[in-house]
Amino acid sequence: MSLENLSTESRGEQDEQIPRLKVDSLKFGIAFALAITAIQRLIGLARSILLCRLLPDDQLGQWSLTWSYLLLLAPLAVLGLPGSFSRYVEHYRQRGQLRSFLSRIAAISLCGTIVFTATMLLFSETISRWLFRDVAQQSLVLIMALALVLVIALNFVTSLMESLRQVRLVTCMRLISGVSFAMLAVGLLLWWDASTEAVTFGFAVSCLLGIVPAAWYLSINWRMIGDSRQPLNQRTMWSRVGPFAAWLWLINIASNLFELADRNMLLHLSPVSSVEAQALVGQYHSGRVIPLMLVSVAMLLSGLLMPYLAAHWERGNKQAVSRQLRWTLKLTGLVFSFAGLMIVLMAPLLFEYLLQGKYDAGWSVLPLTLVYCIWYGLMAVGQDYLWCREQGKWACLMLTIALVANVALNYWMIPRYGLNGAVLATATSNAVGLFALYLINQRFGWRPDAGVWLTAALPLCILLPLPTGLLVFTLLAWCGVKYRWIFDDEEIIEFNQSVSSLTDRLGFSRRTFRADQPV
Repeated sequence: MSLENLSTESRGEQDEQIPRLKVDSLKFGIAFALAITAIQRLIGLARSILLCRLLPDDQLGQWSLTWSYLLLLAPLAVLGLPGSFSRYVEHYRQRGQLRSFLSRIAAISLCGTIVFTATMLLFSETISRWLFRDVAQQSLVLIMALALVLVIALNFVTSLMESLRQVRLVTCMRLISGVSFAMLAVGLLLWWDASTEAVTFGFAVSCLLGIVPAAWYLSINWRMIGDSRQPLNQRTMWSRVGPFAAWLWLINIASNLFELADRNMLLHLSPVSSVEAQALVGQYHSGRVIPLMLVSVAMLLSGLLMPYLAAHWERGNKQAVSRQLRWTLKLTGLVFSFAGLMIVLMAPLLFEYLLQGKYDAGWSVLPLTLVYCIWYGLMAVGQDYLWCREQGKWACLMLTIALVANVALNYWMIPRYGLNGAVLATATSNAVGLFALYLINQRFGWRPDAGVWLTAALPLCILLPLPTGLLVFTLLAWCGVKYRWIFDDEEIIEFNQSVSSLTDRLGFSRRTFRADQPV
């Protein structure tokens, strides 16, 4: 018997020993996740609007900063290690080494969490001055310490469930945490205190509730998931996982600093008092409420897509990785641009009636905020290719370029142009980051065709007068399908097959575009 056949048989025997997990398919999983996420985002939108109405604008600015600080500190504390789950859980599960892998990651994550929370408890006055330009916010810092522990725990189990391709479970976890946060935050504001502390405490409890479905799933399936028949060498594991996690850690820092930079600099560089600066951040937050929904959907899509791209890559099907990413980016740019135009159309209802005219400054920056949030969403999805290729350092380089541009532009524009300068600086830096990402991906074998570049430019339609923007978008989208400016024949076929598969599951019928339709 040849060595090749012997190796194949040995691998086949090993595969038979590894328990098979029931996983969700990519197309059905994304469709389910987006459907439930739509409900969750509507609830989140209602929550955000109520927070804008119930909180004074300076407290709203405090909450905006608190949220971002928690998102920054959570991956920082655990060194980005749980982020490696999407790439390596299946790798070690197939080799019977998953329990060892998870236990080591969990131990280091726990140590980092203890260090960060202890620091916040012991130096609350100093941290209050750094974070909020106000030493009187020590009680808020203490509540943040509690919230940080629960955010880290929720992120850990969410990453694990995503890597196991339990899309429906992860979606339900997010729905539970989102709904409970809305109920707790609004309830605490109405019946306890209209302050950032109340909202932060409600957020902490909602994270705890979101962990419950994952704990239930792990209690039932741990024997199958956590099987470790084969020893896992420490040096071998960390030489593989360490660089990936390190670059992921750095990119998490860069991305969260990038997301936070304009508001933090608006707080510290505005030539006004700390309360007035916090109010200015609150105005900015009101203009970001709906655009950030698009970012959250893009982040969800990126997290769902990564394990499937990694599975294609592990099987050696690199063309499928490139094709899937191109198709996803085009569809994301097209759908998000249309959503942005609809948001501008509905903006008067939000700012004049629901927010009672309290946030005119936020309304004025809404269109440009939508544009840069769409670009940021495309960056979130597009960098999956670099992580799949284990080239995280280049994703980090892309975000570092965007971050440096953001800080430099904000430093120059905020003292001169205030809030408008902050938004313009952030939009410019997002454009720089997206352009750099596409070029870096191209360097590593991914080809951004004309459709990818066109859908990246489509969000600019939002800056035009609304009737003109709708007309330009409609013409470009129609030509993109009819004349293949955006989607090629193969992508049209894939789109029809995806819709057909989904509608067959739901029992619907539909008409499709013909891929062989003459141009």
